[in-house]
Amino acid sequence: MRAILSAVAGGAFAALATLSPPSHAEQAGLYFGADVGLFDFDLPGKLSELQACSGGSCSDIESPSYDDTNFRLSGVVGMGLTEMLRVEAEVFFDIDTASGSEQQEQAISASVSGDVRTYGVMLNSWVDLGAGTTWGIYGGGGAGMLFADTSHRIVDRATDALQGSGDGTDTEFAYQLGLGMHFQGWHVGYRFLKTGDLNDYGEVTQHVLLVGLRMW
Repeated sequence: MRAILSAVAGGAFAALATLSPPSHAEQAGLYFGADVGLFDFDLPGKLSELQACSGGSCSDIESPSYDDTNFRLSGVVGMGLTEMLRVEAEVFFDIDTASGSEQQEQAISASVSGDVRTYGVMLNSWVDLGAGTTWGIYGGGGAGMLFADTSHRIVDRATDALQGSGDGTDTEFAYQLGLGMHFQGWHVGYRFLKTGDLNDYGEVTQHVLLVGLRMW
């Protein structure tokens, strides 16, 4: 499934590139953009409000830890305030779902599995060096909100569902730092994104590698 979605997204991105040739340099004025990338999704897991209950006996359950690589699409609209400074609004969403599983050895012997899907909006500011030349580098960061859909299922050794399974949503403040290189409207970049405490799962950390196109 990941390969199919990647191929579809790549084809759409290539079509966008052919319809709107990139400019020869970053510049002042309104611009639009699209990015595709891979990110490493990390949630540490923690002893939390998740509980397994059976026969009137309950125990705290540690949420799953996640360490997964997923596929991301994002779009931006921005304004070049000067040849060196630009600001932009960014929206991103994930194609795949990060999944994790933990075995519990507590008052109730159980395992917990879960899924997390994230979306986000950010306001970014970037400084371009070499904006008036063919090649250039940029750096900066931004802040915004990350939205997450979470689900977890708690089962005992007999694979019977225990009270405590469920779905949830959460919204957390997020910030990111980034740097990259651009060439005639194309760019490659790296982002480090961090959020607050997501539901019962811990703080989200993402390392993102992406390639994108800016159309002025």
